Amino acid sequence: AGGGGGGFGMIPATMRKRCSTEDRLARLTANGGTPACESAVIQSLDWIKQHQHPDGSWGESHRAAATGLALLAYLGHCETPLSEKYGESVLTATMFLIAQSKAQQGLLVDKKDDPLALHEHAIATMALAEAYVFNQTLQISVPHLEETVRVAGQQILDRASASGAWSVNPHDASADALLTCLNLQALKACKHTGVDFRGLSATVIKALDAIKARKEPAGALLLAHQQWGKSETPAAKAALANIPRQTPFQWSPAATDLWTLYFDVHALYCDGGKKWTDFHASLLPALLKARAGDGSFPDPGKPALDSAAPLQSMLTGKSAEHFRTCLTTLTLEVYYRFIGPNGMAR
Repeated sequence: AGGGGGGFGMIPATMRKRCSTEDRLARLTANGGTPACESAVIQSLDWIKQHQHPDGSWGESHRAAATGLALLAYLGHCETPLSEKYGESVLTATMFLIAQSKAQQGLLVDKKDDPLALHEHAIATMALAEAYVFNQTLQISVPHLEETVRVAGQQILDRASASGAWSVNPHDASADALLTCLNLQALKACKHTGVDFRGLSATVIKALDAIKARKEPAGALLLAHQQWGKSETPAAKAALANIPRQTPFQWSPAATDLWTLYFDVHALYCDGGKKWTDFHASLLPALLKARAGDGSFPDPGKPALDSAAPLQSMLTGKSAEHFRTCLTTLTLEVYYRFIGPNGMAR
């Protein structure tokens, strides 16, 4: 517990390695990170904890997505309900999402008619599925968690079009590339649970085929292929070529589209090639420098990059600071959330 506990033998190796301080620091330094990165993550987790609502949620809008991202940031550091420092925060966040599912007939959303409802559901499903894996391993019983994960994952599968991909418009059979990539990530987390989902494998195969010719968002597309063992396919290689990262990285409107940054960093890290090496040289120092003294991250301004445009509305308004801090924290956790360079993503 608290990022250093034992009993994680049944967790997939890519997740288990984040659960030891020694392992985290080893992975950080081996792949270009520094101990300062670990300190920054802890400060950001402290900031996230301080801004949690009494009901376990975060944010003023898109609370399921905001809570899902916070939960993923905790789990990315191997914080569970048993963690001394963050355990209550993790547990109440999990319970909020379970309650949200009941209130919205199985969807993990604030409002069903919101244009980003399905994106929000994917983010929150990924978080709950990952929480389920840790809780099962530690024999922590959270009422209705398994049922909620089962329903949430099946909701994603049942909403796939005939092509196997997903679209915001249920009458549109063409693939929404960003939504499809988010759902593929959520389904990968669901697969790790061991829960039986109808049609999972067939839907994933169809979905990857449906987006193989898409060019944007390149990082999300590459990450989706990596997570499902398709990193050497022509589609994955094309996505890698389309990631337009320029160096040096700066925390500025010209370079910082935080959703695109999140996808690009994880995909480039898992690839481990020259794009990652060149980009990373300036990425980590810039992120550490941008961090505020309280662990949050300031507004870099309106991004010039816009390939994850549908999600940009989450980075405006009263909840923007929370989304910025969670996304950047997850980016800083890349060294131990995912297998290292030239490996396959979790």
